[in-house]
Amino acid sequence: MTTRAFVAALALIAGISPALASSDSCGHDQRSAQITCAEGTTWDEATQRCIVVSS
Repeated sequence: MTTRAFVAALALIAGISPALASSDSCGHDQRSAQITCAEGTTWDEATQRCIVVSS
């Protein structure tokens, strides 16, 4: 019974470890987002908003 429990725990850890290993590259600590402005506007980094593009 103990051997079966050990093998089951080992299989569970082996199944979860790839997900845990890839979580570092997720970038949760970085504050960046993909900003999409409406047509005719562009993102202004200084004001942190979309502004109208003058032609």
